[in-house]
Amino acid sequence: MKRTIALVLLILMVGGCSLRSSHYELDQLEAQQLDPQLAALDLVQLEQRMNGLFTELCEGKMTIQLTNAKIAEFFADDDQRSTFIAVMADLLREADFRRQKIDRFKLGTILIEPNGVIAHAEVTYWGHFYFIWNAKVRQVITWKKEEGTWYAYMPMRPQED
Repeated sequence: MKRTIALVLLILMVGGCSLRSSHYELDQLEAQQLDPQLAALDLVQLEQRMNGLFTELCEGKMTIQLTNAKIAEFFADDDQRSTFIAVMADLLREADFRRQKIDRFKLGTILIEPNGVIAHAEVTYWGHFYFIWNAKVRQVITWKKEEGTWYAYMPMRPQED
Protein backbone atom coordinates (compact mmCIF):
# COMPACT_ATOMS: atom_id res chain seq x y z
CA MET A 1 0.00 0.00 0.00
CA LYS A 2 2.76 2.46 0.96
CA ARG A 3 4.59 1.55 -2.22
CA THR A 4 1.48 2.26 -4.33
CA ILE A 5 0.93 5.65 -2.68
CA ALA A 6 4.59 6.57 -3.17
CA LEU A 7 4.37 5.54 -6.85
CA VAL A 8 1.19 7.57 -7.41
CA LEU A 9 2.74 10.61 -5.77
CA LEU A 10 5.86 10.24 -7.90
CA ILE A 11 3.80 9.98 -11.10
CA LEU A 12 1.77 13.05 -10.16
CA MET A 13 4.88 15.00 -9.33
CA VAL A 14 6.70 14.05 -12.55
CA GLY A 15 3.62 14.47 -14.73
CA GLY A 16 2.57 17.77 -13.23
CA CYS A 17 5.96 19.43 -12.98
CA SER A 18 7.86 18.15 -15.98
CA LEU A 19 7.72 21.38 -17.95
CA ARG A 20 6.92 24.94 -17.08
CA SER A 21 6.36 27.35 -19.90
CA SER A 22 5.11 30.79 -20.71
CA HIS A 23 4.64 32.24 -24.15
CA TYR A 24 4.24 35.41 -26.14
CA GLU A 25 3.93 34.97 -29.88
CA LEU A 26 3.96 37.24 -32.91
CA ASP A 27 0.38 36.41 -33.86
CA GLN A 28 -0.70 38.28 -30.72
CA LEU A 29 0.81 41.54 -32.04
CA GLU A 30 -1.37 42.29 -35.08
CA ALA A 31 1.57 44.05 -36.78
CA GLN A 32 1.94 44.35 -40.55
CA GLN A 33 5.02 42.94 -42.24
CA LEU A 34 7.43 44.43 -44.76
CA ASP A 35 7.58 42.64 -48.13
CA PRO A 36 9.90 39.63 -47.49
CA GLN A 37 11.84 40.27 -50.73
CA LEU A 38 12.67 43.81 -49.63
CA ALA A 39 13.57 42.62 -46.15
CA ALA A 40 15.82 39.67 -47.15
CA LEU A 41 19.12 41.34 -46.20
CA ASP A 42 17.65 42.74 -42.97
CA LEU A 43 16.34 39.29 -42.04
CA VAL A 44 19.80 37.78 -42.46
CA GLN A 45 21.43 40.57 -40.41
CA LEU A 46 18.79 40.35 -37.70
CA GLU A 47 19.05 36.57 -37.43
CA GLN A 48 22.84 36.85 -37.07
CA ARG A 49 22.46 39.51 -34.37
CA MET A 50 19.88 37.43 -32.48
CA ASN A 51 22.09 34.33 -32.64
CA GLY A 52 25.02 36.36 -31.37
CA LEU A 53 23.08 37.88 -28.49
CA PHE A 54 21.50 34.65 -27.26
CA THR A 55 24.74 32.70 -27.67
CA GLU A 56 26.33 35.21 -25.29
CA LEU A 57 23.35 35.11 -22.92
CA CYS A 58 23.77 31.33 -22.62
CA GLU A 59 27.27 31.84 -21.22
CA GLY A 60 26.26 32.56 -17.64
CA LYS A 61 23.73 33.75 -15.10
CA MET A 62 21.57 36.57 -16.44
CA THR A 63 22.49 39.07 -13.74
CA ILE A 64 26.22 38.85 -14.54
CA GLN A 65 25.47 39.78 -18.17
CA LEU A 66 25.41 43.43 -17.09
CA THR A 67 29.19 43.26 -16.95
CA ASN A 68 29.61 41.21 -20.14
CA ALA A 69 31.30 43.58 -22.61
CA LYS A 70 30.57 41.20 -25.51
CA ILE A 71 26.83 41.85 -25.37
CA ALA A 72 27.17 45.64 -25.35
CA GLU A 73 27.33 45.64 -29.16
CA PHE A 74 23.76 44.31 -29.34
CA PHE A 75 22.29 47.38 -27.61
CA ALA A 76 22.07 51.03 -28.64
CA ASP A 77 23.24 52.23 -25.21
CA ASP A 78 23.96 51.10 -21.65
CA ASP A 79 20.47 52.01 -20.43
CA GLN A 80 18.86 49.71 -23.02
CA ARG A 81 21.25 46.90 -22.08
CA SER A 82 20.55 47.35 -18.34
CA THR A 83 16.78 47.40 -18.86
CA PHE A 84 16.87 44.38 -21.17
CA ILE A 85 18.98 42.33 -18.74
CA ALA A 86 16.81 43.34 -15.76
CA VAL A 87 13.61 42.28 -17.55
CA MET A 88 15.19 39.02 -18.74
CA ALA A 89 16.49 38.21 -15.23
CA ASP A 90 13.01 38.84 -13.83
CA LEU A 91 11.41 36.58 -16.45
CA LEU A 92 13.87 33.78 -15.75
CA ARG A 93 13.26 34.13 -12.01
CA GLU A 94 9.47 33.97 -12.54
CA ALA A 95 9.85 30.89 -14.77
CA ASP A 96 11.99 29.23 -12.07
CA PHE A 97 15.09 28.94 -14.24
CA ARG A 98 17.76 27.51 -11.97
CA ARG A 99 20.52 30.09 -11.46
CA GLN A 100 18.64 32.37 -13.93
CA LYS A 101 20.62 30.81 -16.79
CA ILE A 102 19.51 30.02 -20.33
CA ASP A 103 20.75 26.57 -21.39
CA ARG A 104 19.70 26.66 -25.05
CA PHE A 105 17.60 28.71 -27.43
CA LYS A 106 15.84 28.54 -30.78
CA LEU A 107 15.00 31.48 -33.01
CA GLY A 108 11.49 31.69 -34.39
CA THR A 109 9.65 33.96 -36.79
CA ILE A 110 10.98 37.43 -37.53
CA LEU A 111 8.57 40.16 -38.61
CA ILE A 112 9.90 43.47 -39.95
CA GLU A 113 7.35 46.28 -39.94
CA PRO A 114 6.69 48.23 -43.18
CA ASN A 115 8.81 51.16 -41.95
CA GLY A 116 11.86 48.84 -42.17
CA VAL A 117 13.33 50.02 -38.85
CA ILE A 118 11.34 48.03 -36.26
CA ALA A 119 11.27 44.26 -36.09
CA HIS A 120 9.71 41.74 -33.75
CA ALA A 121 11.34 38.35 -33.35
CA GLU A 122 10.24 35.23 -31.54
CA VAL A 123 12.75 33.30 -29.51
CA THR A 124 12.26 30.22 -27.37
CA TYR A 125 14.71 29.37 -24.64
CA TRP A 126 15.04 26.60 -22.12
CA GLY A 127 16.63 26.30 -18.73
CA HIS A 128 16.56 23.87 -15.82
CA PHE A 129 14.54 24.08 -12.68
CA TYR A 130 14.97 21.53 -9.95
CA PHE A 131 17.05 18.54 -11.04
CA ILE A 132 15.90 17.08 -14.34
CA TRP A 133 12.95 19.25 -15.26
CA ASN A 134 13.04 22.03 -17.81
CA ALA A 135 11.44 25.44 -17.98
CA LYS A 136 10.62 26.98 -21.35
CA VAL A 137 9.81 30.56 -22.32
CA ARG A 138 8.76 31.79 -25.75
CA GLN A 139 8.76 35.52 -26.14
CA VAL A 140 8.95 38.33 -28.66
CA ILE A 141 11.86 40.74 -28.63
CA THR A 142 11.66 44.11 -30.35
CA TRP A 143 14.64 45.21 -32.42
CA LYS A 144 15.24 48.67 -33.91
CA LYS A 145 17.50 49.56 -36.80
CA GLU A 146 19.68 52.60 -36.19
CA GLU A 147 22.28 53.73 -38.72
CA GLY A 148 22.18 50.35 -40.48
CA THR A 149 22.58 48.20 -37.34
CA TRP A 150 19.86 46.23 -35.51
CA TYR A 151 19.74 46.73 -31.73
CA ALA A 152 17.75 44.76 -29.15
CA TYR A 153 15.15 46.65 -27.15
CA MET A 154 12.64 45.68 -24.54
CA PRO A 155 11.55 42.02 -24.55
CA MET A 156 7.78 41.62 -24.35
CA ARG A 157 6.48 39.80 -21.31
CA PRO A 158 5.33 36.28 -22.13
CA GLN A 159 1.77 35.21 -21.53
CA GLU A 160 1.02 32.15 -19.40
CA ASP A 161 -0.44 29.10 -21.18
